Amino acid sequence: MQRCLPGTGDFLNKGFVVTISVAILLSVLLIASLYYLRANQAEQKLILESASPLKVSDIASDVAEDTKSAMGFKILAEGSANSYSIKIQDSIPIKTSQSSLTSWKSFIEGPYSQKKNAKISLCNLTPTDELQFSNGIGYKRSISGNYVIFYAPNSDTNAYTYDLNLSIKGSYYNDENSIEWSCSSGSTKVTLRLKDDLGPAFESVCNASNSDYKEYIIKFKDSSGDLNIAFGSIGTSRGAIKIQNNLDKNLDINFGASINTASPIRIFWPCDLNIYMGNSKQISKITLFSG
Repeated sequence: MQRCLPGTGDFLNKGFVVTISVAILLSVLLIASLYYLRANQAEQKLILESASPLKVSDIASDVAEDTKSAMGFKILAEGSANSYSIKIQDSIPIKTSQSSLTSWKSFIEGPYSQKKNAKISLCNLTPTDELQFSNGIGYKRSISGNYVIFYAPNSDTNAYTYDLNLSIKGSYYNDENSIEWSCSSGSTKVTLRLKDDLGPAFESVCNASNSDYKEYIIKFKDSSGDLNIAFGSIGTSRGAIKIQNNLDKNLDINFGASINTASPIRIFWPCDLNIYMGNSKQISKITLFSG
């Protein structure tokens, strides 16, 4: 039997169908690729937007921790709601200098910023910059006066306990010439301890009102100077603590305070810290604690 070969029209019809099919398939693949690309871009944008603020806040926390070391003392705050415990380790004279803070600022704005792939700028810190609390308390250090003071200008610290541990080397406590504070009763308890070259020298407890003024003058056998510890109404503040070193020796301080507050507190230096990373930025004070 003679077979019939397909005509030219049949080939054209089949070719047209194949061309249309391929075009449809390519269109579907193109649409799917565009959808995947846009979905992937949206996911990356979401990740970046959610990650950037965290990285910026991490940098801010890191800088704040380093600032404490640069300033030459330590601070720890614990608590919540309306009661907090503040612990400070410091020294008189201050263990930092303006030149070291200037170098530290250059490091943060230079190598540190580059490592974090961010642009960071901060104000010029000085060794005597006052540490501030959102409830009005301040922690001030004086180089010229050789003292530190924990106080609340024109207000009350609302402290109900103080724990002061002082340590001095190269001197010996003179109990005969020292003048102890005279305390009777009050709602605030102040515990004072001194350690000299021979070890623990004494412990004294004073219960008084924040509006009183109590003073302990500590004398030493090998020096004409003294340590002056004052509590209560100092200047315009009530419930304040002031520690003054009138010796030519270094005094180490471990200072603790328990305070009542009406709301959660924030502890910070009044120093602007600006961080830029990609589309994220944070402009704030150097914050050490947020309750």
